Amino acid sequence: MHAPAPIRLADIARADPAFFVRQMRDLYAAGFFPMADPHTDEINFYAADPRGFLPLTTADGFRIPATVQRDIRSRRFTITADTAFEPVMRQCAGPRRESPSNQSDSTWINEDLIAAYAVLHNHNMAHSVEAWRNDPESNTPVLVGGIYGISLNHAFFAESMFHVPRPRRPDSARHPLDGSGASSVCLVALIQHLARCGYHFCDTQVITPHVARFGAQSITRDKFDAMLARAVRRETPDLFNRVPFTPITTNA
Repeated sequence: MHAPAPIRLADIARADPAFFVRQMRDLYAAGFFPMADPHTDEINFYAADPRGFLPLTTADGFRIPATVQRDIRSRRFTITADTAFEPVMRQCAGPRRESPSNQSDSTWINEDLIAAYAVLHNHNMAHSVEAWRNDPESNTPVLVGGIYGISLNHAFFAESMFHVPRPRRPDSARHPLDGSGASSVCLVALIQHLARCGYHFCDTQVITPHVARFGAQSITRDKFDAMLARAVRRETPDLFNRVPFTPITTNA
């Protein structure tokens, strides 16, 4: 199911940012999300049925796989939020892109979407979580993983995530900039932050083996719409920044 009329989001966003933000809020509140057509580069809005989502607490079914817990305990990554939104989105559009829906192609995120979502980020509607490793040669942080999504009152919509793996060195030592596992650590950091801020759930669009490892659940479109309506009913501006972004834990 999708809206039939393709539009150039960036043109609307640049012409009237306030109007664009209102329109995007209305579309997300109705359960739609945008994707660029891989053949025409035009953007359409879709609504999955059934719909996938992640609960935010272990009591509701969220879980951290053992391998991800090990990555968290290793402290290999420095995790931040909203420090590199556009670079995260551009990496998600690249050939190593992952998404909560586990689509292997990279064509649904185009320059139009990146420019439009940059406007949403500037209006505190789009957010990112980033994973960094320090380059020992330059002593500078390097972005090796991340996830971004949309915040709407008490609902969060995870859009896409990525990580940048590096092969082990000849002596089998891990490459200092290896980002293997970074996207999963960012996902856990995001979920735990959403729970602390008071969100109701994290939308994943569909269920895949990847998000199923974290306890993702699938419901019908009608049930999702009802759950979404409850989450967006009360206007709660800038909920993502209600509490400071803090380091993740393995027992939440």
